[in-house]
Amino acid sequence: MKETHHRVKNSFQIVSSLLYLQSQNIENKKAARAVAEAQERVKSMILLHQKLYQNDNLMGISSKGYIENLVSDIFESYKLTEDVKVAYDIEEIMLNIDTMTPIGLIVNELVTNVIKHAFENDQAKKEVFISFFRRNKNIQLSVKDNGVGLKEEDKNTFGMKLIHSLAKKLKADISFVSGKGTEAIVLIKKFKEV
Repeated sequence: MKETHHRVKNSFQIVSSLLYLQSQNIENKKAARAVAEAQERVKSMILLHQKLYQNDNLMGISSKGYIENLVSDIFESYKLTEDVKVAYDIEEIMLNIDTMTPIGLIVNELVTNVIKHAFENDQAKKEVFISFFRRNKNIQLSVKDNGVGLKEEDKNTFGMKLIHSLAKKLKADISFVSGKGTEAIVLIKKFKEV
């Protein structure tokens, strides 16, 4: 199993490298950004298989380590590690790969949306708070920022459509609370612990 996860991780790394190379040859900035975002989605899958490969429990992923590493990688790829303060409140839950895969992709999309849309350039304090915990018989994921709030045009992006599609797999309810910043709340009803 370890060897299988290692090979899958390596295959994803090849795909990621191909996407990177392709993005370097695209002159249209919007198209280049779309390919770079696809590369970020693949990176979330690479991290998932890397965690499985390094883990003694080959069937499950620790929510805490995976989500924190994933978010850190996203901010590093956008070169924002010093500009935005990120805080976490993540419960340690061991979930199987079929549960963690869509969760990782949803986290990737929500955090990327924050980076792209939440903050004004002159905003002094930029903060993101990510929580993940059991709530009754469900699991709740929340990504909250102190930015400008969700705009109407941000609701119909490919990323938002992907979030809603992935949420169906988890039988999750999604809500967005907008005011001083935005909070995305994903209440996950279908998941498997290991």
